[in-house]
Amino acid sequence: MHPQHQAHTITTIPVTPRITSRYPLPAPQSPHEGHHHHHHHQKMSPGHHSGNRHQGTTTRLGQLAIGVLVFHVLNSILQEAVFHLPGFNHSLMLSFLQTGCIAAFALLDFSRTSETRKAPLKTYFFLSVFSTVSVILTNEASHLLNYPTQVIFKSSKLLFVMTLRYFLIPPTGKHSNRHHNKENHKRRTRNEALACLMIVGGLVAFTYATSSSKMSSGGTEKELGTVLAGIAAICVALICDGLLYIGEEKYCFHSYKSSNTEVILYCYAFAMVNTGSSLLLSGTLTSSVEFATEHPVFLLYVVLFSLCNFFGTNFLLKVVSEFNSNSAVIVTSVRKMFTVLCSFLIYPKPFGLYHCAGLSLVSLGIYMHETSRVQAKKEEMIHELVQEEDGIV
Repeated sequence: MHPQHQAHTITTIPVTPRITSRYPLPAPQSPHEGHHHHHHHQKMSPGHHSGNRHQGTTTRLGQLAIGVLVFHVLNSILQEAVFHLPGFNHSLMLSFLQTGCIAAFALLDFSRTSETRKAPLKTYFFLSVFSTVSVILTNEASHLLNYPTQVIFKSSKLLFVMTLRYFLIPPTGKHSNRHHNKENHKRRTRNEALACLMIVGGLVAFTYATSSSKMSSGGTEKELGTVLAGIAAICVALICDGLLYIGEEKYCFHSYKSSNTEVILYCYAFAMVNTGSSLLLSGTLTSSVEFATEHPVFLLYVVLFSLCNFFGTNFLLKVVSEFNSNSAVIVTSVRKMFTVLCSFLIYPKPFGLYHCAGLSLVSLGIYMHETSRVQAKKEEMIHELVQEEDGIV
């Protein structure tokens, strides 16, 4: 739900994101699921292992990434229109209405498919807590740290998620090929670490080049205690972000086989409760209602960008369920850079050396990460086929 996906004043679940979307899609099956009792009757082809021959492919990942990026851009445009409404300063009301609308869209989709909830409510409660804590601490860190420091840490979210995933989601497989899985896991982790470092370095360079004016104005000296507090806040926020993605992958999709719509529905429902409580406690409910009454277009904008957020989060959750949380964070990390590139096409501006270097590093890092993922998947599939052949003989 994600999902850091929007302005810091908006509370969403990203998968995060905060603009990210997800739709009902069956969780990936085990390579042997559904074929366990037929080993002696047919030889399984690689297509049988994937369930859907398009699932898990680079083409499929590209399609889902495009869906996330397109709806993120639309969401950003509509949100910007809200922020430019005269007298708008009602972020809590915006967050409450947005989470409520997304939960309503998910409820309609969930009811249409006649599904039943698979994951326990406490799972969704904890996911919503991670998202809420991340939003609060990210906002707090924005006040405590200068802009360059924020750029470095926010661009490093991928490293936090990759590290957490390495410890929290161990390699899977049969007992007989556990050693093979561990070796593949270690080799792939080394390759992914190098690719992630290149992506993060590219994002930092590109963001620095794009935001030079903010850097110069935000580079004032701050007391050491303030800086350390800000770093602690943004680190905890990034850890919560990582736990949110990994929680969705490990529990919602792997353990309980929840649909994307179910995850959106319950995560955003809890988020609506969180933002609604904050709105009531803030004492700004009356003024927010008056603003919405005086500007009916405000509600139209909210419904439209919440719909974009719903679709975007649906696509992002498909990345999490069909691939993994690392791939999802790469998509969301590149999203901001993609938006900036679109602005260069619409509003021509200087495209400097740091832009080129950043774009090159990110592109190379993505290529290395995807090559490593595809290679590891092929090796695992071949090894399982060999194990099955041995079993047949």
